[in-house]
Amino acid sequence: MISTKVAKTPNSHALILITASAGCWGLGTVMSKSVLATVPPLSVLTVQLSTSILVLWVLSTLQGHTARLTQFSWFTWIQLGSPGVFEPGLSYGFGLIGLSLSSASQAALIGATEPVFIVGLAWLMFRESISLRLLMLSALAMIGVMLTVSSDTASGSQALLGNLWILIGTFCAAFYVILSRHAVANHPPLILSALQQTMGLVCIVLFSWNFGAGLQFSSTIPTQIWLLAALSGVVQYALAFWLYLSAIRLIPVSIAAQFLSLIPVFGVGGAYLFLGERLTLVQCLGMAITIAAVSQISRLQSSHE
Repeated sequence: MISTKVAKTPNSHALILITASAGCWGLGTVMSKSVLATVPPLSVLTVQLSTSILVLWVLSTLQGHTARLTQFSWFTWIQLGSPGVFEPGLSYGFGLIGLSLSSASQAALIGATEPVFIVGLAWLMFRESISLRLLMLSALAMIGVMLTVSSDTASGSQALLGNLWILIGTFCAAFYVILSRHAVANHPPLILSALQQTMGLVCIVLFSWNFGAGLQFSSTIPTQIWLLAALSGVVQYALAFWLYLSAIRLIPVSIAAQFLSLIPVFGVGGAYLFLGERLTLVQCLGMAITIAAVSQISRLQSSHE
């Protein structure tokens, strides 16, 4: 049986890991943007996950994790990979359905509630203590996120049904974090990421078939677009999930959840630097508020070391 003791690493190292994971998710989204201009979302997601899974399994093999997995039954494999059904599986599947009915701005705002779900689930399931100061800083970070995405003026229906699907997808993402926190205490983050994303890819493929979305891989799409999709998969999935799972072995999920507020900051900042998108004064203010709130949460965690 694979057993990994929680490292005696200072929690400041965990905060670096969790910040880096937020950066990977935010910048990976920027990388995906140009790909989505020519490739359907589910096809992009399939390429990204396939590349990520390949990288994760190769690294797991090099570190000897796959050899030790032979001691497990298929049921244990499925059990360890099951959180991947929630994210990236159901969370991205429901999110794509909701986004087709709602606007991008609404999706971003609803997605920003994930830390709130995580804190609530951590309290209900693990009885993690939540201080008043953490709640206030979390609320401040949420305000910053809302300001950061406030200039998203994408048009489209803001139907209640679409927003409900997005909300369900966000809850699935939060539930993934809770389920992974339990598993990562006893198993290496690298092999967990590989198992979970493999399960997530199976879920996405089945999802696309059942909802008639289909996967489209046209030969007319330039090779560099597919390469960019593959690279974004390594950044947005392999690195991001590996770093995140490594971090939540060392700090409470209620603290780690707040660092997800940095994802829109990295995303908007990356779009400004690499895609030439303009930043408004309100967005800059929102980014500053979010960074300040997360910085204070970091100090709050450091005071408990």
